[in-house]
Amino acid sequence: YLNFWLDEQKGKHVNINPGITEGQWNHLEKLWNQIEAQGPISKCAREKDEHNISHIQERMKLVTYCIKRDFIRGLCEPRMRSGVNISPSCSAFYDFTEKHYESFYKANKCIDYSVKHTDYSHHISQKCTLHNMPKTFPKC
Repeated sequence: YLNFWLDEQKGKHVNINPGITEGQWNHLEKLWNQIEAQGPISKCAREKDEHNISHIQERMKLVTYCIKRDFIRGLCEPRMRSGVNISPSCSAFYDFTEKHYESFYKANKCIDYSVKHTDYSHHISQKCTLHNMPKTFPKC
């Protein structure tokens, strides 16, 4: 997530709002590399992303949705397994996935769903992909 965010910010500030120069971004990249060189402090290595900023933003929306979906699902699943009354978090999970399904579907009506996992902004993982909407936007 941090990689996507940093690439998105770089795209905005270098291409759209050039308040930060390319040299300053290179300095940020150099600092990142120095932190990494000191040891495996960070769980995620810096991966430069050369995709178009609109693709990075679309991918970030999908990643953010899936992170939030998994968190809400984690609140809901223990109650579902135990057979206890369905909690408000389960209703929230359903509402959340339904709302985002509609939003992603409207925004991506023209993608070719028969072509699996080739589009950068539409596929994160097997459980987070617009190529498998039922898995990405489960009902329960």
